[in-house]
Amino acid sequence: MDIFLSYSWSCSELADKLENTLAMEPAFHILRDIHAVEVAESLHSFMNSIREAFCSILLINEAYLQSRNCINELVALSKERDFTRQLIPVIIQGTDIFTKQGKDRAIRFWEGIRDETLPFETSELSRALEVVGDLKCIVYNQKEDIDAKHCGQAVMDTLIQRVFDHELRPAPITIHWFPLPKRRLLCIDFGTSYTLACAIGTDGHSYMVRDCRGEASFPSAIELHSDGSYAVGNAVNTLIPNSNTYVVRALKRVILGAGSVTYGPYHFSTMLLIAMLFHSVKRNAEEFFGVSFNETLLSVPVEFRGYETKLLESAAQVAGLTVVRAIQESSTASLLTTAHAATLGYSYLLNIDLGGGTLDISAAEVSDGVCEILFSLGNRSFGSMDYDHMVCQYAVSRLEREYNLAPIYSDSTLYACILAQVEQIKIELSRCNHTRFSLQAANQMGDMVIYTWDMTRDTYAEITHELTVQLKSILEHTKKLLKESIIGDEKFLIYLTGQGSKLFIIPQLIQETFL
Repeated sequence: MDIFLSYSWSCSELADKLENTLAMEPAFHILRDIHAVEVAESLHSFMNSIREAFCSILLINEAYLQSRNCINELVALSKERDFTRQLIPVIIQGTDIFTKQGKDRAIRFWEGIRDETLPFETSELSRALEVVGDLKCIVYNQKEDIDAKHCGQAVMDTLIQRVFDHELRPAPITIHWFPLPKRRLLCIDFGTSYTLACAIGTDGHSYMVRDCRGEASFPSAIELHSDGSYAVGNAVNTLIPNSNTYVVRALKRVILGAGSVTYGPYHFSTMLLIAMLFHSVKRNAEEFFGVSFNETLLSVPVEFRGYETKLLESAAQVAGLTVVRAIQESSTASLLTTAHAATLGYSYLLNIDLGGGTLDISAAEVSDGVCEILFSLGNRSFGSMDYDHMVCQYAVSRLEREYNLAPIYSDSTLYACILAQVEQIKIELSRCNHTRFSLQAANQMGDMVIYTWDMTRDTYAEITHELTVQLKSILEHTKKLLKESIIGDEKFLIYLTGQGSKLFIIPQLIQETFL
């Protein structure tokens, strides 16, 4: 996102500090130093840049108000359709544009200049100053060194809020009135594949947040657009990336990578991407319940490290939510299944949560309605989506080897279609022993051909054998802890949750290991 920085040379030092601060977020690309160009060329390049820029920051002092280039830019900006939405004014303390006297003084300065080449009317300048004076401005005290840091953070916070304002929301959510306490807690289960949220009512019930489509769960995905707008969850319409949009999926896996990521032409910090999703969840909840939320309870994978949990908490804070507690996902599941286990007469339970991108396991003891977590373990980079990708690799290799298709990984459209077909196969094999892989694609001659072959449970298991061996090792270790260290020969109840419950291999493997 291009951020235009307009300032006079007297504010160069502040401009440098702001640029260094904003450089911490790779999504923001600073455009500046246009004033060094001749006026005509400056205006021409400026107007071309500003039409594409996401936002403009004005550093306004007395020198700015008396600079031909700066005032040219200000007047030109005021003629843009989204002038007030695109503008962030930073007023150097002592500069008066808020009172009528201050505005009149700036206008009289230009009225005293008899220059036919002046590209604006004083009436246009008057209108621009009126609009800027009515905006929420950031005031900078240049006499205080610490204020430069505060100013930079205020600009960063404002820019991120502008990013949130560009979320594309298909329709408003109908308000549902539930008995919620004054101190409301938004509980968020941020999954690799899907995200859910709920609020606890005064009656003790959990009320799920639903989006504009009435869905309680939505994909953990963000669709990025070239104009800075974006869509989240079920509002994502594009399945395949192109030059104007790019879909980021499996956001939780992004946390395991670098601090910043690149998707096509877009470059973002991991924190901002997660914050964009959390802010959308917050807006959904506030529209759905008709009240505001400022605090949240987050569930996190067992194997998430401290800095990864901290990243989630920082993203929530940026989204306007204070994290009151982060709780392990497997522990959450165990707490929720305590009553059911006790009803069936079991004193111990084992919860296996195989999500789209993480594996979380916890053992718990249930006594007198109290659930005590005995141990937790897991794998933060193992999930059901790894099965999808392994089968997808098999399909790509077979298409290229047997049908001489061009390198598929370079064709994002074709690869996305293969991945969709593989996900469908996983669902079908959970219900039956046999299905078919079927893909329509162009051959080397450009003719559309249907490529198809049988896919059985045995074939699927053979393709994903390496992953199953890895999961088997984790389950055997869990069995050892249960039998030798914790429970002995006591019977226990096993719960399987998460996306992995749809994969036929997982229930079979659990039965082989524990029963």
